[in-house]
Amino acid sequence: MRLITSESVSCGHPDKIADQISDAILDAYLTLDPNAKVAVETMVKDNCVVLGGEITSAHSINYDNVVKSAIEEIGYHNPKYGFNCDNVTIINLIGKQSSEINSAVLQNGEESLGAGDQGFMTGFATNETDTYMPIGMYVAKKLADYVYSIGFGPDIKTQVTIEEWPDQKRIHTILISAMHKKYTIEQFRSELYDALSRNNMGGLQPEIVSLIDKDTKIVINPAGAWYVGGPVADCGVTGRKIVVDQYGPYNPVGGGAFSGKDPSKVDRSGAYLARYIAKNIVAAGFADKCAVEIAYMIGVNEPASLNINTFGQYSDELLVDIVSKIFPLTPSQIINHFKLKRPIYFEASRGHFGNDTMPWEKLDKVEYLKELLNPLGELVGIKPLVENSNIDDDDYDDDDDEDYDDDDDYDDDYDEDYDDDISEDEDVDEERENYLNSIKIDCAEFSVSDFIEKYGITNASEIMKVLVNNGCVSGDV
Repeated sequence: MRLITSESVSCGHPDKIADQISDAILDAYLTLDPNAKVAVETMVKDNCVVLGGEITSAHSINYDNVVKSAIEEIGYHNPKYGFNCDNVTIINLIGKQSSEINSAVLQNGEESLGAGDQGFMTGFATNETDTYMPIGMYVAKKLADYVYSIGFGPDIKTQVTIEEWPDQKRIHTILISAMHKKYTIEQFRSELYDALSRNNMGGLQPEIVSLIDKDTKIVINPAGAWYVGGPVADCGVTGRKIVVDQYGPYNPVGGGAFSGKDPSKVDRSGAYLARYIAKNIVAAGFADKCAVEIAYMIGVNEPASLNINTFGQYSDELLVDIVSKIFPLTPSQIINHFKLKRPIYFEASRGHFGNDTMPWEKLDKVEYLKELLNPLGELVGIKPLVENSNIDDDDYDDDDDEDYDDDDDYDDDYDEDYDDDISEDEDVDEERENYLNSIKIDCAEFSVSDFIEKYGITNASEIMKVLVNNGCVSGDV
């Protein structure tokens, strides 16, 4: 047995206020200039907001209006909080992006961006919740959002401890701390406990509610009354909640913060891609959980490395080979696939993962993965593999409402290629058959990408024939 603890915070927490202000500024620039290069940091303390960072754009925005609107939407519109949208002091120290960084990113133009920085990013998914998020993070986030939605706060923190056994889980402890200016501590505890009891603990899925039993500890404001919160009580800084923003104790944190960064910064777009890969692999049924790590070098568009871990449930090497060919991996491909030049980041900063309205949460690669792979970790693809390196960034269309792999013409092309492949297989001449039979491979060293590069064979049926001939897979697969 082990105990594993996760935490979350509301959008009114000082650090998340800073994140949202940074992303509100990013959204304002992207609205006017989709190619703006933005890296904004925010600090909030008392009734003061300090802005810093670098921006390159042909447009300008009214920072005061953007900042005050963000603060008001978060919920700090009452002078009693001490931090107030109407009379907040704003100090602006934002400058221009370094010309050296800008030239490295844009050396091949917007159509083939180099990564905006070096670093590694991680993604994770598990099938233990309907959002594919780890159970502790799922519960903590749901509770923080629910308590905020019913009028407490706006500064709220939650913490959830899961008791894990080899064959079962239970919720050991739930901790909620929230501002409550309207109530005494006794009234607040009573009101919140009643609200949670009436609403499935804040709208948790029934399977998760069932993990709460008579021995589960529910602790509300253990330090007592909490009347002074937000930036008056604690300084907030952009990027200080990167563990809350990601997967808590369930997966290593990669790269840096997300908020305030335009999508050419792979700290953000690379992390979204890693989540997308992991979630689609789990949803396809290849593993109960999946961790992805991807790395980039500044100014270089192709990843420096890609690692996938299914914790012994699948062939990770085969997944890396397939993912490298059917997922968008360069910064421009990622941006265009998810349409990341839109002003979506203020909303994203309230919950980057587990929010199905975000494009990187889509499960649009599931069926394709199932067609290419079987549950045994073997290649059985009924469609030819297409390497990302052969897909020009120009082929992506920012204005197209459908992802490139969902486009009807794209699918028709695949179907036509597949029909041609089947026809060729049926009428394959003796010379082709002899060539395939002559290929000798080392099964232990086999890699799809290396095989394609060496032999020029991209037809999945022919690759499968070579694998069978060499005894790498069973002939009846």
